[in-house]
Amino acid sequence: MKMHLKIISSFCILFLIFFGAISTFGEVIEKEYTISRNDTDKKCDTLIKGGNIYVNLFLLQDLLGFSTSIQGDSITIKDISTTDEHILPSGDLYIGDIKNNVRSGNGTLFLKDGGKYEGEWLNGVYEGNGTLVLPSGQVYMGQFSKGFMHGEGKMYYSDGSYYIGAYEYGIREGFGFLFEDKDNKYRGYWSNGLRNGKGKATVNGAPKKGLWENNQYMKSLTESNFDF
Repeated sequence: MKMHLKIISSFCILFLIFFGAISTFGEVIEKEYTISRNDTDKKCDTLIKGGNIYVNLFLLQDLLGFSTSIQGDSITIKDISTTDEHILPSGDLYIGDIKNNVRSGNGTLFLKDGGKYEGEWLNGVYEGNGTLVLPSGQVYMGQFSKGFMHGEGKMYYSDGSYYIGAYEYGIREGFGFLFEDKDNKYRGYWSNGLRNGKGKATVNGAPKKGLWENNQYMKSLTESNFDF
């Protein structure tokens, strides 16, 4: 008899534990929480259902999988990031990584005017490596900083010409090669977007080797003066 009572008692305990687990998992909590992320606090309606946390930060985003902790009426989120599709007020379409409600990571921006950027982002602007297609047909492939072409890159123009070299915030700066056609090309140094410094060029089929100033050929130099 005692053995039977022990079995029944054990069964009841297990049943209560199991039922309690189901009740907890299926619990739905819907109230206003204080959401804390990156030292910023914001109160918003929150839904906790089946262990998932839904908050009205990004159109009722599911925070399952993010590092979250709940203490009282506060939910703390660490390193919140996601991939999503956003139609911007300008009519442009962005598909890619979002972090702290701004474009950061990798993504593609389809511009309403027909242009496109595909590559790396930081704090909502082009940053890192990417490809920019302009409505005019120009295509830039290379490095960006703070939304500008910056660093090493290649620019291809719709007329077949191209530039391969250094940029500084959207302007040719440093060493680069410009090919216009077989009779017009330049390899050398640039400043403020113009040929400045030592350079080797072919102008209307004629070779010119020397010093340049603001796109003007100033002085001839021998090959020994060049390191390229």
